[in-house]
Amino acid sequence: MLALAWVLTGLLRTTVLAVTRGASAEGSAFLAHTHDATAPTDLRLVRVPAMRHAPNTLRNVYAFAQGYPRLAATDRGIEYYPRTGQVTSEPLGAVPQVEHTYAYFDHAHGLMNEVQLAIAQSSCPARTVGRSGTNLFSIAELTKAALERCDSARQASTESAEALGITDKYGETWIFHVLSGPYNTSAVWAAQRVPDGQVAAIANAFTIRAIDTDDREQFLASDNVIDFAAEMGWFDPAAGKPFDFTAAYASPDDFGDNTDHRLWRIYDVLAPYLHVS
Repeated sequence: MLALAWVLTGLLRTTVLAVTRGASAEGSAFLAHTHDATAPTDLRLVRVPAMRHAPNTLRNVYAFAQGYPRLAATDRGIEYYPRTGQVTSEPLGAVPQVEHTYAYFDHAHGLMNEVQLAIAQSSCPARTVGRSGTNLFSIAELTKAALERCDSARQASTESAEALGITDKYGETWIFHVLSGPYNTSAVWAAQRVPDGQVAAIANAFTIRAIDTDDREQFLASDNVIDFAAEMGWFDPAAGKPFDFTAAYASPDDFGDNTDHRLWRIYDVLAPYLHVS
């Protein structure tokens, strides 16, 4: 089960719940996503078909759009074809296309593809180098590109962005965090595997802490994840403390009690014996 609706607004509240196979009653991994939409949203659930692409084809990249329609174009299946009176969406740019892309269910973000890769999203306040830059992909387009091209959570963790829960048919569930990198021309990211038998929740706040970059079974990260934080003055290697992704990159201006209350309720319901407070 995966549900997703997302809008760009200062009042957004997005919550992700990731359940591993060993933590579910029927032995199935799943993701759930809620969003308190406060702006116009295109509510259609669209199935984008699998496609074959000729050599040297380019994949268009579109801007995130609120309201209806979220997209009017001829390259994402018939459901997105422009209707009478609709203005065709102009791509921001394009990247090289692959030979075959998977079918997937689409909303504001990509949801799940035909090979059971699923993604759920939560926006998290993060430190930034500024607003100007040349980054092409929004988180919405990145989730769609990941579902088009990937069949595993591990593979998608190197293709996607922002704060995501990702799960797959192989039984792996990952939490993935990302933010804009140097000069807003690249990205900084880290991913941590959720141990089987456990659940993870995201409520508009980063959750990945210490990262063991030598343990690639449990952690993945961009090559610049530590160096960029040190360059920006967000982490001091000379202090002798382990690198902490959330401490380095999370913004002090977070959702505070709103985040804490949601996380408390999730863990209070799922594991009351922990007496989380």
